[in-house]
Amino acid sequence: LKHKSPDELVELCLSLAKSKKDAKQLLTYLVFEADDETAYVENVMTFADQEFAQINMSSGYLAKKGIRKVLRELKAQIRYSGIKTTEVEILLHFCHLYKAYECHTYQMPIIDNMYLRTVKRIETVVSSLHSDLQYDYSNKLDELKS
Repeated sequence: LKHKSPDELVELCLSLAKSKKDAKQLLTYLVFEADDETAYVENVMTFADQEFAQINMSSGYLAKKGIRKVLRELKAQIRYSGIKTTEVEILLHFCHLYKAYECHTYQMPIIDNMYLRTVKRIETVVSSLHSDLQYDYSNKLDELKS
């Protein structure tokens, strides 16, 4: 905090005041991780990998609970960043993990709907990006749909 200017400190405090929950995680992001967004995305993806590996896939119910937990935590991490490309990268990674762990084998509409809503969210965010980024992410999104 000593290395930040007074204006940056005021912005950090205002951002922290807006967040009632998870204030420590938000402050950690703003102070330590906001400067290197690519490293932040990599850390979140590593976190998602670890969490997916721990999901109990023995039953559809436990798989659903685990997937919901991971998605909820990823969305919180996305909220801290607020950058659209970060959101797309993290959600694409979630969808790839979903397919890799074959969560869709349970044939539970709730799990499938979670995945479909995530894909729809990615499409919405991608449509608001620059045209070059739209093209790149659209190709990745088409891979998920097939």
